[in-house]
Amino acid sequence: MARLSLVSLVCLALALQLATVGHALAQESTLSSADAAYERGALLEASRLYEAALREGGHERDALIRIHLRLGISSIARRQELGARAHFRAALALDHALVLPEELTASRRAELEALRPTQSLALVLEAPDELPRGEDATVEVRVTGDRELVRTIEVSLGSRTESLPASGGAVSMHLDSEEARLDAVALDEHGGRLARAQRTVRAVELVVPSSEPTTVPTESTPSVGAEPPDGLTRTPETQTEALAPTVESGLACTAGSHRHADTCVPDLADPPPAPRPWFEEPLVWGTVIGVVVGGATAGAVGYLVTEPPGYLLLAPELR
Repeated sequence: MARLSLVSLVCLALALQLATVGHALAQESTLSSADAAYERGALLEASRLYEAALREGGHERDALIRIHLRLGISSIARRQELGARAHFRAALALDHALVLPEELTASRRAELEALRPTQSLALVLEAPDELPRGEDATVEVRVTGDRELVRTIEVSLGSRTESLPASGGAVSMHLDSEEARLDAVALDEHGGRLARAQRTVRAVELVVPSSEPTTVPTESTPSVGAEPPDGLTRTPETQTEALAPTVESGLACTAGSHRHADTCVPDLADPPPAPRPWFEEPLVWGTVIGVVVGGATAGAVGYLVTEPPGYLLLAPELR
């Protein structure tokens, strides 16, 4: 029974594959027949076959440009103005640098040139190159150019496919394999591939930061009298220097100490004032002034005593 089930599955897979190949061959056959009819000048037959090829769908961008361009020329030849404008607009939207046929009249060429957009239809993928494995990530698709032909946008990553409207947008996707191709395709109403954007993305493990606090080791200050950790004997001076508290840069020491080489050192007492020179002593100048004043006074008195009577300061007594 199990063997019959396996055989049935294999037959079903082969049938699906053959149907896909047959559809592709039919598309190619219809498009090739249309090209052959157009090249030999059978425009009516070519138009019928090109329309059938469009309805079959699944054509790539280059084939769609050729189909719309030749349908536009056939529509002008059959005087179908609305059809001609629609097909030429579609061809110019897919390739804004498309060269128009030389057999068109000047007035017709000017009319069609007015339909030419400033840029071709394109898709822009905005997604990271690396996605967390198994985690949802946002993929954004933007549409540039004339999107009149676009009916839907399919975004696929690995085995998962999502759909977006013709205007584009964002979709949430995740990657389970190591690497996969991110593919966005703009489709017309028949499934023709109007524009495509691709990118290869890789899966990465999501690293969760640890919630444990980080412990910073601190140095302990040795107590007075404790043995040095290196086993050396220190003198009182080096012991005092070793036990001087370390301060962080920018912090002030306590009163009675000052910073020196990132440590607090006790302030020393003010040095005694230097002795003044002998000529700045007040006693010396007092003695000198006293001697000068005394000598001047004694000289004046002696002069008055020895001077002749006519020059006495006192008036003579009258008799």
